Amino acid sequence: MFVVETVPDRRVVFLRPFAPGYEFFLSYTHSVNKSEIIDRFGLREDGSVILRGSRFLSFGAGVATEDAGTFSGTDRFLEYRGMDRELPDLRVFIGGEADHRYASRDGSFRFLDRVAPRTGLSFHVRRVSPVEMISYRARKGVLHETGD
Repeated sequence: MFVVETVPDRRVVFLRPFAPGYEFFLSYTHSVNKSEIIDRFGLREDGSVILRGSRFLSFGAGVATEDAGTFSGTDRFLEYRGMDRELPDLRVFIGGEADHRYASRDGSFRFLDRVAPRTGLSFHVRRVSPVEMISYRARKGVLHETGD
């Protein structure tokens, strides 16, 4: 399963069946220039998470510049594509002002609707026990779905 869970207590906040090629997006408000950044990720056949690209409204501190793939821009945004940077341990610290959000073909949600500010999250592929699955589904109020 593709799992997003809290660190260090491993409470599952999102899961879906693992599918190679699956893409998801993490968006947040940059802490310095207060504009939205959208990072695009994918899952490889071996389950590793890959940063594929990043889209932002303005260039500034904290925006990737090294080994960042192909850079392009329009009158609406700037973007790096083709980054394909493997992230063996994708971790995100959920801040209150950053308003981190998840989106994919499955839908979208705000992380602050599922965890408290200042919570660390880990994104990875792993086996999920039946007890974890039932607990996660029960918290969501859904016991029989196949996606999230």
